[in-house]
Amino acid sequence: MRFTASLLNPRMWINMRGKAWYRFRKRAIPDDANFKRIIAAGYNVVDANEYVKPLSPLYTDYDSLPDLKPTYPVPPKNDRNNPDWHDEICKVFDANVFPIEGVQQALAFTKGVRMSSELPGPILERADSIKFSEEEDKMAQRIVQQAFLWDSYLEKLPIVKHPDYPSLNPRRVYGIPLKRSNEIVFKNFLRLIESKVSPSISLSRMMAPEEELRVNLERHNSRVQFRLTPIVNMVSTGLLKPILSKQEVEDTQHLPLTDIYPFLSTANMEEVNVYKEADHFAIQPQNKFPYIHTSAFSHHIPGSHIHLHPRWNDDRFMGATIMTNFATALLMAKRKYGPEVPKILPEPVTTQMVHMTGKEFQFCVLQLNTLDLEDSSPTSIKNNVWITEKIDLYSELQNYYGKEIFEGYNPEILKLVAGMYLST
Repeated sequence: MRFTASLLNPRMWINMRGKAWYRFRKRAIPDDANFKRIIAAGYNVVDANEYVKPLSPLYTDYDSLPDLKPTYPVPPKNDRNNPDWHDEICKVFDANVFPIEGVQQALAFTKGVRMSSELPGPILERADSIKFSEEEDKMAQRIVQQAFLWDSYLEKLPIVKHPDYPSLNPRRVYGIPLKRSNEIVFKNFLRLIESKVSPSISLSRMMAPEEELRVNLERHNSRVQFRLTPIVNMVSTGLLKPILSKQEVEDTQHLPLTDIYPFLSTANMEEVNVYKEADHFAIQPQNKFPYIHTSAFSHHIPGSHIHLHPRWNDDRFMGATIMTNFATALLMAKRKYGPEVPKILPEPVTTQMVHMTGKEFQFCVLQLNTLDLEDSSPTSIKNNVWITEKIDLYSELQNYYGKEIFEGYNPEILKLVAGMYLST
């Protein structure tokens, strides 16, 4: 309500301040006990409320209606009466869970070794092979502005605490949700890349809608379940080829394993008794595009999407990226070899992942060679991980008192996304 001249009238302002408009918005018939006195005197009396009902056809007498059941049934409680209750505890890893020891814990859980802080050579070569014109570079910048400044969808954003003043409780503002911005950026980057490649490549890819992925495994004699919700799943007709050859995979026996003793690699995972046992992937095996090529995830936990949340830091963010990519690789291994995957895979399974915070991108490639995760001997085969540090998409992007500020756009991110897109 705008503060016009009428509302600034002193008497109206006092009434508003005293909530007179609230107290008198619905006048009721006062009960002065005359009703009981007249009945006691022996007269027939009709309730006055029967005569003051609104004559509008939209009026509904809720007192005369039978007991109505809710449109949506009440969800079952997380107790033994829940149909998904199990006596065996399951440790869950989802978007709210982070590896407390960061990268070291993620490598210990996945029995992996970090090969490089850059993407594999074949992906970098493909990224360098594609050239974007000046016009296409401007189009990419417009995609970023569209996602973070120009999109018409707004909602009330979560409160973001200031690390230096945690007691402050700023008001929530309206803006574009981070998850939506990341989805717009990634999908439109893929569309821009599709216009540059041959139809034979673009017809072998498809963008799948957001869908929860669920995959199970045993770790430290406990059931572990990954529950993931990517913003975009790019699926393809076939799995990616391995990055390392068979001989290079065998050479991983000489690489040291990560140890986080006295912690288990499942530390900080949530323990639940209510869960679904089966793995879940919405795209069926008989589909034309049954395999995950590249998955994109948005880091949009309330309060942590600008990395001011005290629980999250760069090391834990990178560890969550490795764990998530491992889960997609495990799901694809089960898709290829069935529920009983061999301990040593006959052919490695490779998956790619992009983890976004809005301003920052992180790229990860994981080659799954073995699922014999309990074998901690130094001469056992390990899995391979290539993961970059977080890369800024821009240096500054905001709407400052009606003036758009967009500086420091980084075109390397689009090239890296294109290199992943061209992977076969």
